[in-house]
Amino acid sequence: MIEEIQRYCKETNQKIPKTIGEIAQVIYLNLAIIYAISIEDLKRYHKV
Repeated sequence: MIEEIQRYCKETNQKIPKTIGEIAQVIYLNLAIIYAISIEDLKRYHKV
């Protein structure tokens, strides 16, 4: 999984995470973004 994250970052011209802390940050930020999008979708479609 680490190699896939690094490969994706390289392919999309982003900073390549090298340390375990940087990789964890990428994963957690991505999860936060996905959750935020999901919450907005729920609000839009279900009038929460």
